[in-house]
Amino acid sequence: MQSSLGPADIWILIEQYERDARIQDLWASETLDFMKDAEALRDVRFLTGTVQAMMEQLRECLVYLSEYWGQSKAETWFKAVFLAKDDTIIQGFTDTFAQLKVQFDQRINVQQWKIIQATGDQVAMISNKIDVLLEQYTNREQDGTKLASASADNTVRLWDVQTGASIGSALVGHTNWVTSVVFSPDGNKLASASQDNTVRLWDVQTGASIGSGLVGHHNDVNSVVFSPDGTKLASASYDGTVRLLDAQTGASIGSALVGHTDWVNSVVFSPDGTKLASASWDTTVRLWDVQTGASIGFALVGHTKHVTSVVFSPDGTKLASASGDSTVRLWDAQTGASIGSALVGHTNAVNSVVFSPDGTKLASASWDSTVRLWDVQTRASIGSALVGHTNAVNYVCTSGMFRLGPLLALPW
Repeated sequence: MQSSLGPADIWILIEQYERDARIQDLWASETLDFMKDAEALRDVRFLTGTVQAMMEQLRECLVYLSEYWGQSKAETWFKAVFLAKDDTIIQGFTDTFAQLKVQFDQRINVQQWKIIQATGDQVAMISNKIDVLLEQYTNREQDGTKLASASADNTVRLWDVQTGASIGSALVGHTNWVTSVVFSPDGNKLASASQDNTVRLWDVQTGASIGSGLVGHHNDVNSVVFSPDGTKLASASYDGTVRLLDAQTGASIGSALVGHTDWVNSVVFSPDGTKLASASWDTTVRLWDVQTGASIGFALVGHTKHVTSVVFSPDGTKLASASGDSTVRLWDAQTGASIGSALVGHTNAVNSVVFSPDGTKLASASWDSTVRLWDVQTRASIGSALVGHTNAVNYVCTSGMFRLGPLLALPW
């Protein structure tokens, strides 16, 4: 595929099929039932918003397809999706869902939509990012074999998921507890946050520190996260501020983001990379404009104790927050308005909350030693609490695309 296509339509190559049909897989002898899969992919058929937001949704499609067809086949299909014509960008599929099962050299029933206008530069940006995206996905799969851990011994360590063995020596550089560690989207870097008031970058392949510690905070750094495109870092600190950093140079981007009146516990980028959300001991959540560093609207008020965690829904339209008041709350990410009443069920502080990849469910982890599942639409608890831990559950996450589970819950 060319590195730059110029002004283009994004064409989708598809073969229509009836909703109740069973489809013969193109690359296997077995017959697969795609009913459930089709419903799942319908959730991401509307590619709206900025180029970054569209790319993130397309990346999710790529990961999803790879689960069924293998990485090489999915990448082949993904490249086949993008063909050049004129100055428009696709926004969505037809109402009748199309099974995405086209080989690179086989064009079946080509259909085209002209929904929203975009400049040639924007479309060229998309075509450039496709190649980067495929490279990042390869790295992401490779990096799926590794874990990174942050420790009170002041170090970061890399681990082999298959063998459980430590990879190389400990990553040494911090002078106090390491509170958070995260992989870059391309899997080539790590960023770590520490109670020594710094953020550090590391080369995953060599384990070497990239530059010196990134300074600017005046108290413990609790959380660090990469932007979806990997070009920026955001950090949250006990100094009550959020900071943006250049992930390549380590330089601070603008001034500290000031608005919270107490420790900031958590920070997260929106899926399109244009916003930040932060959670604070001042009982509020705040939204920030990444481009300007300005606070978006007023603080999101509703919790009665410190907010421990905040996360965007996969489509970026909602926020979920967890609090020491034993509740989870949902918010409209555009208006900042609370969505309904608090989600009540835990009997102690809630430490972590996460959306399922399809955005229909939440999982929360609590000091009451349980994990709970919630229906986002109704805000009702799904079944009983998940019990088994004998102490506080500190963190919960999900794996797999477009389904909830398996869940990983980490005890205190």
